[in-house]
Amino acid sequence: MTNYCQNRLRIEGSPTEIEAFARDCLSLHNGLHVLDFEKILPTPPVLKGLYRHVVSKLGGEFPNRLSSGVVGIEALARKPWQPNDGITQPWSVLDDARVKEIGLKNYDDLELWLRKNDPDSLELGRKCLAAFEACGYHFEGDWVDGKWGCNPDRVEHSEANLTETSYLAAFTSAWSPPEGIFREIARRHPGLTSRFAALEEGNDYTFLLTTRNGTVSEERPAVTDSFIDELEGSGEVASRLDRERAYFEKPVTLKTQPLRHIRHWIREARLKRALATYPVYTPPHLGVEWMMPRRNAQENFEFFLAQKAHRVDVLRRFLARFGVQLVFTDEAKKALDRWVANYGAFLYISETGSSFLTHTPEWVGPRSGFNVIFDLAIFIGDFAVKESPGLGWEMDARSERGRTRSDHGYQRPAIGSTTPLSFFPHDIIDETYSICHSLCEASYMWERSRFHYGPRPLARHFVTKTLRRIYLCARDDFETANNERIQDSRAG
Repeated sequence: MTNYCQNRLRIEGSPTEIEAFARDCLSLHNGLHVLDFEKILPTPPVLKGLYRHVVSKLGGEFPNRLSSGVVGIEALARKPWQPNDGITQPWSVLDDARVKEIGLKNYDDLELWLRKNDPDSLELGRKCLAAFEACGYHFEGDWVDGKWGCNPDRVEHSEANLTETSYLAAFTSAWSPPEGIFREIARRHPGLTSRFAALEEGNDYTFLLTTRNGTVSEERPAVTDSFIDELEGSGEVASRLDRERAYFEKPVTLKTQPLRHIRHWIREARLKRALATYPVYTPPHLGVEWMMPRRNAQENFEFFLAQKAHRVDVLRRFLARFGVQLVFTDEAKKALDRWVANYGAFLYISETGSSFLTHTPEWVGPRSGFNVIFDLAIFIGDFAVKESPGLGWEMDARSERGRTRSDHGYQRPAIGSTTPLSFFPHDIIDETYSICHSLCEASYMWERSRFHYGPRPLARHFVTKTLRRIYLCARDDFETANNERIQDSRAG
């Protein structure tokens, strides 16, 4: 799912300076004077049309490392392609399982196979290598991310006002702000007084660049209510909160379920029969916890703790019907991995709204699977606590300024740590719900998946890999945890 970044910029100067800025940096689009990234920082012509998402004839689906350009680059350069991010380690095409199945053992084999079966990949590789010699990037998209900071095609403006002495704009961008664009404007127009601010709340990512009298200042300010108000405006904040409340208060209805692939029909029917008598979990206060008074959320949490052992016992009896023993062993992890991979898709149901967060309507009938998702998350959380004594259940009541506006994890049960670690509190309930959502989307016969959660190995080994990640993070070993997630992404 895409995280959207809020951006706001204000630029002031003399009429002559603003006119020069507008001529140099703006274009008229749908009646708005918007930043023209290509005018501000043009893409090198040698990169035009060089895309990494083109898949080679070696097989696989995007995203993977067997893209046409990457394969061509490695075959011609005789070494693994190195991404421009400076973080991801090189990975050889020759290590891919599909390549090994074909029998390609070295670069001579790879180049010969491409010459016979996929000459387009070799040609794209030649162009990418030439582009790298010219500008230091192999692909247009990598240059865009590295130089601009975001894709302008995924920028949406809510405001763009140009006057004789000022320019004010507000827009959202996918994942990150166009920091490179802001820096280039500051470099090319030092006489202007400017303020560029950006916030991506999902990751608490901030950016602030200011210019005055030729001096440029750049910082990462704290996420505070005042900074959020600056980005969104107090009226917009209130409007967004009203939209959030309206979303969760409106009646929830089921969406029409697309046809699943035939290979799932028997398992889905078996699960539906088993769910018919599954006990319902209903907390004392219905609704989304982050909107509740603290007292109501606390009562819900105390009810959760009181019911936790019973819910795990319910799940234990349910899974026994599928031959799964719910115990704290490595064998149980593997058995749950298989069960989630086989049946997790059928626990999720598409809705308008989210009864999983509000408990309204009650989790019965088509929504019965939500009870299993909830109970499964409890058991995984208990397993994590058993493996790491420094962990325990808590109500996620972190009240950092700027967090409580629309964080659905706020005031919900989570796995917490007795020592301050950035990974905790961890919302294992949302994580379990998300993997079932992802598996459900992947189970349809004709519909393309619209929601993906994590790399493919996570779907096949959700319990084992989730507990492993929590185990490492509980020991402050985030480096190993992240490296293992990167390896899973490559394997997927």
